[in-house]
Formats: sequence, structure tokens, C-alpha cells
Amino acid sequence: MDKTTQKSEGDSMTQYKGKDNWKNMISYEIDKMNKDSYGRMIKKGTTSDEYWDQEEKDLNESYKESVRQREEREARINKARITKAPKVF
Repeated sequence: MDKTTQKSEGDSMTQYKGKDNWKNMISYEIDKMNKDSYGRMIKKGTTSDEYWDQEEKDLNESYKESVRQREEREARINKARITKAPKVF
């Protein structure tokens, strides 16, 4: 894997040669982002309001998915539940 380093607007960006164009796209996107204190990648220049609006949206989606999974699990358990005690003897 042959790579070179290029300076781009004060940031260093690694340029890959050959068939690794997808790596160039990823490194370009990463150069446009920062890590927050939780380790999540956010776009540079994101305001506090935008950040917390997105955080609330992500939290709501996560909650909805948790509820969906719980209902699916309960349905699976209820479907497999034995309604009569099995004969032991």
C-alpha cells in the first residue's frame, strides 16, 4: 500500500495511490470532523444547539428501537410459552 502525506488547509491528509480511492474519501471526511468528549465524531463547526438536537434525536431513536426489540422478544417468549405443565410420569 503506497501512500503519501499532503497538507490541506492546515490539516494533514493522507493520500492513497492506486485502487484505494475509498480511503481518500474516508480520510477527507475524517479531516472535516472532530471527536467530542464522548468519543463520537462530529462535524467541525457544529453549534451546541445542533449537537444537542442531534443527541436528543439519536436518544429517541435508540429508545424506540429498544421498545421494538423488547416487544419482539416478549412476543417470541409468549409464543413459545407452555400453557400446560408437561407430564413428568
